[in-house]
This record gives sequence, structure tokens and C-alpha cells, in this order.
Amino acid sequence: MSFVLSVYMVRTIWFSVKTLERGNYDLMGLNDINIKGNKDEYFRHLIICLSKKTKANYNTINSKVDNMTMAQEYYKRGIVTICVYAFLILIFCFFFKNSKKPVLEFKPKFVYASSSGKSDDRGYSAKATRATRLDSPSSGASLTTGAAAQRRLVLCG
Repeated sequence: MSFVLSVYMVRTIWFSVKTLERGNYDLMGLNDINIKGNKDEYFRHLIICLSKKTKANYNTINSKVDNMTMAQEYYKRGIVTICVYAFLILIFCFFFKNSKKPVLEFKPKFVYASSSGKSDDRGYSAKATRATRLDSPSSGASLTTGAAAQRRLVLCG
């Protein structure tokens, strides 16, 4: 998608620069304006000279207009490409997101184990003998489930 966008932008710049190039125009000079003769011949010569110069400038003017039109069309296509790209990102974010949300779990860093296994009314051990760090591999603490493990391991914090 970005390759297509870059091609459109390069072509836009190319045609814009070609539009700004200098062109060869035919102009009316002093020899075309200063002629001898009566008023009718002067105006007839002026009109004929002006139409010749205009016809001579057709190719240059049409080339500039064509380049301007092409630059505008490529710019429009680039803008449409950006809009389509943004729309696809929006659709992807809303409809194709991962439905599984991570579950935040409380993982205690320290577990106090008592030798007696007794606890007070709040659930804290009355006689804490050691603190074991759960995230260390050498802790030697085995995490078991069940009522016995819940009575033995009491969280402090």
C-alpha cells in the first residue's frame, strides 16, 4: 500500500515540476504592431497576427494544462489511497482485535510459612519463621492446592 502511495506522490511531483517548466511562447513584437497602412489594414493585420501567435502557443499551453491535470489526478489518487489505508487500519483495529484479554493475576512476592500452622483471626500466621521468595528458582517452596496448603501458606502484605 505504501509503495502505491509513493508512486502516486512521485508522479504528482513529476507532473507539477513539468507544469512549472519554462515554455516557448510566440509573442507579438514591435514589427507586428508597427505597420504602415490605413486603419482597416492595421486592424486586419493585428487580428491575423494575434490569431497566428495564439495558434503557435496552443501546444505549449495544452502541454502545461495536461501536466497540471495529471498532477491533480495523481494527487487525488494519493489522497484516496491514504483514506483507504486509514479505513482499513480502522476496520482492522475494531473488528479483528484479539478477543482474549490478558487476565491480571496477583502474584505475591513473599510467602510466609509457619512451623505451627496456626493463624490468628485475620488469617495471618502467629509464628512466621521464614519468608520465601516465590519468583526465585531456589526457593524450594512447592505450591500446592487445597485446604492444607491454604492453611500453611499465608500471604503478608
